[in-house]
Amino acid sequence: MVKQNIKAIYANTWEGLTVKMLGYYHDHCYHLYTGSCENLPEKYRQFKKNNTKFVFIYEEDTPKIYKSYE
Repeated sequence: MVKQNIKAIYANTWEGLTVKMLGYYHDHCYHLYTGSCENLPEKYRQFKKNNTKFVFIYEEDTPKIYKSYE
């Protein structure tokens, strides 16, 4: 079974957001929205914060870890 998580990262500058996003380019991380908090699509309105300018919304699957038995 795979656990799915939708999360958001916030920053006040575009440059700050791109630095925070660096670790989120892997095979089980899906980028849903990156940009201004002012232009959020309707389905992501719950992630809006009035005191920040930019947001990165992503979905991350946590793969099930199988233990090997020797």
